[in-house]
Amino acid sequence: MIGSLDDWRWAVSDEAADLRALITPHAPVGTLARLRDRWPAERVAVVTELLAGRSAASTKFGERAGGMACDREGAEMASSARAAAYKAARFRATLGDSAKVLDACCGIGGDTMSLVGAGLSVTAVDADERRAWMAGYNAGCEAVCADIRAFEGDITGLHIDPSRRSAGRRTRDADAFEPPLDDVRALIDRARVTAVKLNPGTDAAGLPDGELEIISEAGRLTQGVHWTGLTDLQTRRATMIDRDGTVRTLAGDPDRPYDATEIGPWIHTFDPAVERADLVHLLIAETGLELVHPGTGLLTGGSAGTSGWLRPYRVVEDAPWNLKKVRARLRELNAGIVTVKTRAAVVDPDRLSRDLRGKGGRDLVLFVLKIGEKPQAIITEPADGNAPPAGACTADGAAGGGPP
Repeated sequence: MIGSLDDWRWAVSDEAADLRALITPHAPVGTLARLRDRWPAERVAVVTELLAGRSAASTKFGERAGGMACDREGAEMASSARAAAYKAARFRATLGDSAKVLDACCGIGGDTMSLVGAGLSVTAVDADERRAWMAGYNAGCEAVCADIRAFEGDITGLHIDPSRRSAGRRTRDADAFEPPLDDVRALIDRARVTAVKLNPGTDAAGLPDGELEIISEAGRLTQGVHWTGLTDLQTRRATMIDRDGTVRTLAGDPDRPYDATEIGPWIHTFDPAVERADLVHLLIAETGLELVHPGTGLLTGGSAGTSGWLRPYRVVEDAPWNLKKVRARLRELNAGIVTVKTRAAVVDPDRLSRDLRGKGGRDLVLFVLKIGEKPQAIITEPADGNAPPAGACTADGAAGGGPP
């Protein structure tokens, strides 16, 4: 990250207001050159980065982002306000008001802000003095620059967000985290409640006893959390947070059903957190639907499911995948926009969506999935009339994304 702590303190001050007002997105080089005639180049660079960070943070923190101290990378790595508030509420439910919680490897303080907002007594710690300061500034709490492995203060709760990059690439291996989980084991053992933020694809087999929670937001996997010490602890938990803040949860012991069922009048995709948490069997029990085939991410039944976990599609036709025949059938069905969903790269969904688009007025969704040994084509209409974006078919029928 560019700039010194003094430069970052200055960048958010009233003294830098004129410079902040003059820097606009995609400002031409000439404009920035003129600004450097008036202000030191390093401060121009830091203010530019600050404004880029606030722009990146706006999708996660809304209007609050406009007053935050953050860099672009820090904003991209931070938990969203929705996910952070949900986790903070779990801490508060077990620990009560004003409990001492340490937010370790705090970054810009995405989680810190919500922990403070939940009425907890929070100390933010980061090995980078600029990030520690950012968290304290954003959350209005005590912030310390320190190696978390050497922290000796009193704590009741611990939230830790270790770096999940190794050699510049994201990693799911807990041994490759920085700091490695084994290095902070003593700190974890000191806390009554702990939450370790993880990549949602982290292998549960490599984690210690506790609850592995997979969180999705608006149909996109964003993070995993390994919990210990909660009063409502389960083995696995799938949590879906809608754009309006509505939270749905399935929790229990993991299992993977291997049933296969004939495709009925309706098929349903479901939120990806359920599949990633290995809790599809609980959704089947809750909805009364049946699994189409292992690995398809589809449930089927005689009517449209009403659960908030589901997106239902009325089946128009299903047959072995054959491009020529499917193209002809779509013309017969007066197809307009055709959204293609797939898995395991059976087809290129974006390209095929463009190629199959017709001139009719009927918008359809085409699933091309391997069921058994051969690809199957399932032509459908979404129950709400709104097709999801084309892309790889994750459990929610939408393209998956990386975690913040």
